[in-house]
Amino acid sequence: MARIGVGVPTYNGGRYIRECLECLQNQTFEDFDVFISDNGSTDETSDICAEFARTDKRFRHVRYAETIDAASNFSRARDNSIGDYF
Repeated sequence: MARIGVGVPTYNGGRYIRECLECLQNQTFEDFDVFISDNGSTDETSDICAEFARTDKRFRHVRYAETIDAASNFSRARDNSIGDYF
């Protein structure tokens, strides 16, 4: 299990999501797991997130078909994060 669990809730964040995930990827501390909860994005967000999940084992991405409210997507990101600390 990873030491730190990071939840990234997102929805149509294609403009910024790559920069966000690159910042996480480039941390000097490497014992973390990132769960990306894609809230049914209709832009390029899902493709970008899937690319990170394919190329870096610390990243997991799920694109949900149905969009839910933001607070519930935050909770979903938290609940699916793996780590001793969130």
